[in-house]
Amino acid sequence: MSENEMDVRDMDKRTADFSLRIPEITKTYIDKLPASMKRDLNDRIILLMDRVIHEASYTPGRYLKSEN
Repeated sequence: MSENEMDVRDMDKRTADFSLRIPEITKTYIDKLPASMKRDLNDRIILLMDRVIHEASYTPGRYLKSEN
């Protein structure tokens, strides 16, 4: 089991919806994916959202000096 699979397995239940606009051609290709690849895509998107939220709270210099 990869590190990503472990992260996704341990997360809260997926109860909220989030809409994302994509090109029609992309949707066409996604619709043709096998179920296992659709799950993988969904898991990767969720992990990317997690990373972006984490990076959004980054404060430059935070780890370069002591707090007074």
